[in-house]
Amino acid sequence: MRLYIGKTLTTLAAASLIALSASAQTNDEAPKATSGSNTELLKNYGWIVTPDPDRLGISDEEKAAFLAGVQAHLDGESGPADPQAAWQEIQQYLTQRFVEMNKEKGKEFLNDLKSNPKVKKSASGLYYEIIAEGEGPKAGPNDTVKVDYVGTLVDGTEFDSSYKRGQPATFPVSGVVPGFGEGVQLVGKGGKVKLYIPSELGYGDRAQPGSPIPPGSTLVFEVEMVEVNPQ
Repeated sequence: MRLYIGKTLTTLAAASLIALSASAQTNDEAPKATSGSNTELLKNYGWIVTPDPDRLGISDEEKAAFLAGVQAHLDGESGPADPQAAWQEIQQYLTQRFVEMNKEKGKEFLNDLKSNPKVKKSASGLYYEIIAEGEGPKAGPNDTVKVDYVGTLVDGTEFDSSYKRGQPATFPVSGVVPGFGEGVQLVGKGGKVKLYIPSELGYGDRAQPGSPIPPGSTLVFEVEMVEVNPQ
C-alpha cells in the first residue's frame, strides 16, 4: 500500500536547484540556444525565483520588502553578512509559512463540514461520513484489512488511488496513519466510508520525501472495505 504523503518544493527552493544545476556545468559545455530577448529571460527568471504570494499568504508589505531586496542587489548594495545562513533562515521561514497556510486551509475545510448532517466527528478529531455500513464484523486495531481507496487534498487534487493501480491494498490497521487506521474500523466488508483527516491525525507538519503532498495537509480518503483479515 502506498498511502504516501508528499513534499512540495517552494519556488525559491526550486530556484536554488536550478542555480546549482547551472553552476555544475563545466566551461567545456557549449551554451544552449535560447529563445526570446535577454530582458524576457531575466523577467522569467525573476518570476521563477519569487515565492507564490497566494500559496504563502504574502502581504503587500512583505511584497514590498522582497522587491526592496531585489532592487538593493541590483543597485550593488551589500547583502547579508552570511548569505548561506540567511538562505537557511529563508528556507525555514518559507517552509513554516507554507505549513501554516496548509493547516489553515484544512481547518476552514473541516469547519465547513460541520454543517453537513451526514458527517460525524469522532473523539480523536477525525471527521467521517459512512456511505455504506457493509456486512459482517468490522476490523479492530490488531486486524489486517484489504481496501480500495482514493486519496485527495482538500482542493480535490488526487495524490493516490488503488483503483488506478488496478488492485486493492492490504495492510495492518496499526500500520497506517491514525486517522486512516481509525476510519477503516467503521465499516464491514463491502462498506464504504469517506474520511476527512486533519494533519495531526495524518502525516503532521513534516514533509515526506518523494510524496506529492505538502506538510500540514488535511487529507480526504474515500475507502471501500474489500475484506477484513484476508486470507
